[in-house]
Amino acid sequence: MSIYDADGEVVFRETTGARLPGTTDLNWSGFNTKGEMAPSGNYTMSASIIRNGKLETAPVTTFAKVKSVSWDPAAQEMALEIGNGSTVAMSEVKRISI
Repeated sequence: MSIYDADGEVVFRETTGARLPGTTDLNWSGFNTKGEMAPSGNYTMSASIIRNGKLETAPVTTFAKVKSVSWDPAAQEMALEIGNGSTVAMSEVKRISI
């Protein structure tokens, strides 16, 4: 797992070792590689796996608090306003947790 800041610089990287096939929860504490709390801002997470001896990019999904739900007439589907103020189409939602 790698965490990048808004400038694309690596803030944190962790290798977790072998995992069973399927979905894996990855968590970032918010600390950088020096053990310091990273400043507030926008960050991107990426993950890689080794499959059949080759390095591959793994899909990453994140959790977000839903602030509101509305109808998007242009897309003809529900839209979710999430914690950072951006909107996500309901068709993009992979999992809902309580």
